[in-house]
Amino acid sequence: MNAGGMGGSLVAFEVDESELTIRDELEGRTQRIAVDSPIAPESALAELFHAPVDAAVSFSAEAFTIASCGGVLLRDEAGEVVTQPTGETFTTSRGTYYLEVTVPIKGYIRLPDVEVTMGYTGDPFDSPFRVTLGGERTVTVGARSRHSRPEATITVPDDPAARMEAISYLGSSIKEFSPERSWPTLRGYPPRIERGAELDVPSSLSKPDTGVTVTVPETHADAYRVAPLAFYLGATVEPGEEPTLQLPNGYVEPLVTPNRSVEESVERIVAKCLLLDTLARQAGYTPITVRSYDDVGPHLSFYPEAIADDPLGEQLLEYLEAPDAPVFDALPHWPATAVLRPDPADVTLLPHLLDSMALVSVADDASARPPSMVRDGPLSPVGVGYSHDEVPAGGVALDAAAFERDLTGEVVVREEAVVALVTDDPDRAERLSVGLEAAPLADIPARIDVRQSPTAAKLRSVVADADLLLLDLPVSVGSRSGDRDAAGPVVDCADGRLDLSTLSSFRPRTVLVAGDRAPSTAVDELVAGDPADAAAGGVVALVADGLAEPDRALSVLGCLLCAWSVAGTARLHFDSAAYRLAGVPDATAVSRSNGMEAEVYIAEQVGPDDFTLRYVVSPMGASGVGSVAQNVEAFSHDEYQRLGSVTRMPATVSAEQVQELLADDEVVVILDGAIHANVVPPSAEFVGRSGETAPDPATRSPDHRPDPDSERPGDWIVE
Repeated sequence: MNAGGMGGSLVAFEVDESELTIRDELEGRTQRIAVDSPIAPESALAELFHAPVDAAVSFSAEAFTIASCGGVLLRDEAGEVVTQPTGETFTTSRGTYYLEVTVPIKGYIRLPDVEVTMGYTGDPFDSPFRVTLGGERTVTVGARSRHSRPEATITVPDDPAARMEAISYLGSSIKEFSPERSWPTLRGYPPRIERGAELDVPSSLSKPDTGVTVTVPETHADAYRVAPLAFYLGATVEPGEEPTLQLPNGYVEPLVTPNRSVEESVERIVAKCLLLDTLARQAGYTPITVRSYDDVGPHLSFYPEAIADDPLGEQLLEYLEAPDAPVFDALPHWPATAVLRPDPADVTLLPHLLDSMALVSVADDASARPPSMVRDGPLSPVGVGYSHDEVPAGGVALDAAAFERDLTGEVVVREEAVVALVTDDPDRAERLSVGLEAAPLADIPARIDVRQSPTAAKLRSVVADADLLLLDLPVSVGSRSGDRDAAGPVVDCADGRLDLSTLSSFRPRTVLVAGDRAPSTAVDELVAGDPADAAAGGVVALVADGLAEPDRALSVLGCLLCAWSVAGTARLHFDSAAYRLAGVPDATAVSRSNGMEAEVYIAEQVGPDDFTLRYVVSPMGASGVGSVAQNVEAFSHDEYQRLGSVTRMPATVSAEQVQELLADDEVVVILDGAIHANVVPPSAEFVGRSGETAPDPATRSPDHRPDPDSERPGDWIVE
């Protein structure tokens, strides 16, 4: 039975005599706690915990066992980490403690005024965790949803004022408006927006009570432009002649100045607030100092961690007055920017874009370049999405159906991925097969098959089974409208043509299409359609000239199997004029079993046995902007860095160390301009001569080929 109906739309608690089940309602995940005697839970205050929880219950117990949970942290009453139990059972001194459980649910257990004995019942991390309290105590259990999908749907009419009201609720997914909101896990997925006859906001949603207000003219375009600011600051959006940001302490920041447009001001404020939040939160729930603190701190008139608990208005005022240059120099590279139309239909895209902190521009046509693309530097995005019918080369055709489909499926772990490389060219099929038999691609446990000249029936079977599909076959298109009665995309097979829109099962999350075999709009068809229809399409698709070339195809595959995003992989391998994408701008084809995002090392030879080394972790994927990573290699800094930030290693490394990186099938290495992702078997001789050999054009990063006539934005990896 449900424990008295306790919990809510995000987290619920169920009790069966002596067993408490915590349920993440959005994610469908559960965690069990077995108590030594029957319990009668009662609702508890969320304020009892040092970190945000969505719901909590209390009950009396003398001992309990947490089902296998992958690890436990023990924190003291102030929230400071005491230890991470790993082996023998131990007993604490008397005090108030919190047990923190991270998987499968984010949970906290409060143990007040107790001398507690605890430890795993078997192998650490893989077995249940036993807790004995030495007498009956009140135990309080709180949990927070991972909130990786919308909690509810807001219905909104085609009226700009109603749109502003709906946008004011998007920040309801953020757990608290402190510097901790810079952690993606505390931002949550904004509520979905759908078009309808009248405004309808579900009762489960509440407008953030931050006292921050944004005013803009009553237009669709201006409402869209300020959506990232409203979301991150929990601001209410109101109609007004002059675009402004108004803080709760009365300060007013104009969003239009002689030097900045509304879009430029929003980009500047959002980026600055997020960066400074990551510095201020170092005294918060997860006390981590990021590497760039010393680069920014000396230029500030305040200590970021000292204002973490200040009223929001005072905190934001300090942020706004901080100098731009040192803050922007320390920014991580941004995953995506979206260029929307000033059209009522585009409101449905906003929640999906804001989940990844995408910046938003508005233009009548896709030829307009958003501020983040015009300006060189970190805000130059990896992927630029467009909602327009005509999408420029190098861009991503946005489709709400692809985002919705991304929410309903899981990203396959690469060890379990099924990859199909389909071609009608015998020579290319042979070269692909030979390349796949060589290390290190051969060592990757994913199933990778080459299919030559399949029949329509065989291709139908391949599409029903593959997670990642490469099509080196002629492809024609039907309509991008999502009308599944329209033919397309249609693939030429050995015995006829196969209309993919007629399939009862379309499994691939990611589809790659050889650009000389299909029009660029083929990718639009591959992600369009009803997201609830399994045959409708994928999450992300790429069409690229030169993708049929086996060496390049294998290099692209190697990057994708390292969990690098499809947009980031395309940017590494092709000039912007040579490719186009559709779907989710920051989507990855696979995930890594350790949960880490993709890693890239940039090595450049400066001596016979000396290489400079830089390192970046992708800001695209499940973790997102605001997350951190720590490189634990012997040659690295012993510090955390933000995802998307490039870190130069403190000293040069040897050819042998570079060789070890090349042998790692989970990282991408760019060695003297050439991309190596599980394709070239490393050897000491190869590494030592890398600086003497011109990179193969098929695997050479475009960012290492400076073109004075190119309109490519600044390189986000190589700097």
